[in-house]
Amino acid sequence: MGSYSTRGGAKAGMLFSLGFTVQRAALSEVAYFALASVFMSNMVDGITYMVVGGVMAASGLYIRNRLRYPHFHAVERYLESLAHIHGGEKSRREMQHTENPVGGRRASGGECR
Repeated sequence: MGSYSTRGGAKAGMLFSLGFTVQRAALSEVAYFALASVFMSNMVDGITYMVVGGVMAASGLYIRNRLRYPHFHAVERYLESLAHIHGGEKSRREMQHTENPVGGRRASGGECR
């Protein structure tokens, strides 16, 4: 995750895990209090899973077919300055869209499409 060294990879992994855990905990509480009455119905719950599954499938197909994923460079720059987990030649190529971080393959024609 962003580094080839053991310590850098561990730092990146721990930062990712911490952020994911905090986000998950906070949003699950917000969702419970805001939507508890709505999601008491099994039908609404099933529809939600169908919509979320459809969006996830569409996203996966988009990434697989285009060899590009939607992202914001501002987040990557912030993480690099905060935890020094992005940087180096590989990160520079990703920012210029000449390398695909999803599959690790060079993009055809020098650009991700």
